[in-house]
Amino acid sequence: MKSFLLLFLSFTIFASEIKLIDIDGIKYRIEKNPYTGIFVKKENKYLLYEGYYKNGIKNGIWKYYYPQKNKIYEKITFKNGKPENYEYFFPNGKKSNLPVFVSKPIKNSLNQTEKIKITVSSHIKSNSGNNYNKENLTDKNLKTAWVPKSKSRIFTINAPEGLYLKGYGFVIFNGYLKNKKLWKYNSRIEMMKVYLNNKPIGYVYLEDIMKPQKFFVNTKGIEGTLKFEIISVYKGQKYPQDVAISEIYAIDYSDCIRGDETEAELFCQGDNADENGYCLEYSYCGDSDSF
Repeated sequence: MKSFLLLFLSFTIFASEIKLIDIDGIKYRIEKNPYTGIFVKKENKYLLYEGYYKNGIKNGIWKYYYPQKNKIYEKITFKNGKPENYEYFFPNGKKSNLPVFVSKPIKNSLNQTEKIKITVSSHIKSNSGNNYNKENLTDKNLKTAWVPKSKSRIFTINAPEGLYLKGYGFVIFNGYLKNKKLWKYNSRIEMMKVYLNNKPIGYVYLEDIMKPQKFFVNTKGIEGTLKFEIISVYKGQKYPQDVAISEIYAIDYSDCIRGDETEAELFCQGDNADENGYCLEYSYCGDSDSF
């Protein structure tokens, strides 16, 4: 029993150090043959995605997970590296008939903005010298916020310049970021329904964090006006009826955007990009995977 346990631990340590590199679209172990087997990617204790490689190429069902939840938002069925079928899921596990575009946190500054033209359905009245108008969405000031009326939570963005691949990329500062207390007091967005030229095309999921988040809306290469309808929120502790956005701007997804202190995520084209515009392996500039 003791020797078996030592063998198991040795295997676990060895497996955790395995790295895969990409050569012409094929995944290899470093200095070895194309990889065949199960691949699992985690962040801390949470799953990011998992699936099966055959000779370095994706095959079968790959599962992609909501951040910090271990709940699936997308399943893609591959055959010889080509996606053949997509399935989408809400955070409660129910199936969605539309894609779910999942955000990712970034470290970014308000100096890297591309201003966009926004219209809103409503805003609450000014209070104690503070206003909550649409101008607050693009004023490069995190001490202000747009807060819509509870029964009309819609904002519309006229097509930003620079259609990237299949759609548009944005950075959003979710919640009232003037200070941590106000961020907790007011509600934050969990999910939005997205319309292109008034036709529903998907949902956007945002994390409940104070960091800026980037997300990609796949319009399948069609330009037009995007409408975002807030459909669920993370409830505020004191003002649950008030949901806030401090800032939103368009970004150029053709560039590597800082993901953390050392890595910059590389957005992909063609079959290697999922519905969110991200590399299916969540590759980084440098392109390596490990498990």
